[in-house]
Amino acid sequence: MHNIRPVQAEDVKAIVSQAGQAALEALRVLGVADIESAVHTLVRSSSLTRTIEHQGSPIAVFGFVPTSATGSSVWLIAIDNLSALPPSLIVQAKDYLQEVAKDFPKLTTAVWEKNPDHIRWVQWLGFQETSRAHINGEVFLNFVREENHGI
Repeated sequence: MHNIRPVQAEDVKAIVSQAGQAALEALRVLGVADIESAVHTLVRSSSLTRTIEHQGSPIAVFGFVPTSATGSSVWLIAIDNLSALPPSLIVQAKDYLQEVAKDFPKLTTAVWEKNPDHIRWVQWLGFQETSRAHINGEVFLNFVREENHGI
């Protein structure tokens, strides 16, 4: 079974030790040398952080860093082969994101173009590609997801 819960200190170490190659390489492209410290920094700078747990083990950590009163940037570090997880987990993640969108109707994220699993995941979650950024010779896709709550 799977669960979305608050991040615990040991989750970061567990995720970094099993993180997918695409996630680790994307962080290296961004100039991150100490990945575990960088993820701890992301956790500390986020207004909300969660761990996705599957069969009792953490498989991803993610968070929301506010960018405005109604916007937030979303980050996620996950184990390899996230696409092989049960569809019910992805449905639960989409429901959770819908709940967060009540406070942050505009969510943004960026994904390294060489990480097709993560690109498919954010597209399924309702994010639309808006632009591309070239960082250290690599391409990152910028995505946005906006909710209209009758405003």
